[in-house]
Amino acid sequence: MFGQTNTIKVKKSVNNSKVVYFNYNPCQDTICAFFYGNIYEINSLNNSKDSLLPLINVKIKAEQNIQTTLTDKNGKFSLNLPSGVYSLLIIKEGYEPLRITNYVSSSTEVAYTQIVLTKGKDLQTFKAPLLSSKWIR
Repeated sequence: MFGQTNTIKVKKSVNNSKVVYFNYNPCQDTICAFFYGNIYEINSLNNSKDSLLPLINVKIKAEQNIQTTLTDKNGKFSLNLPSGVYSLLIIKEGYEPLRITNYVSSSTEVAYTQIVLTKGKDLQTFKAPLLSSKWIR
């Protein structure tokens, strides 16, 4: 379900913390929705393309019910939420925090995201797309 754990290549430069991919997919569950993904940081290499490296212990918090989770050693996370509309706060000390607003948790949809955090303090915001849609930066 979580996909590959290999480092992936960056298509374009990332200057601020941001969502680089967000997708809802149909799900047959009837109890709660599943929000999962990967969180990375930029690894700039000399004479080579930038790549993404997994970030460990990034906190993902649903602000409406304070449910939280942390990324694992591969930058992966998952969060099960009851149906509703949420703001999710993604934070790690030393990195720009990122707030995902308007995330719709539905028992008929699973959401997958890829996030890149950059060093800094300024809060960045991403408005989640409508259900049953995909957003790629």
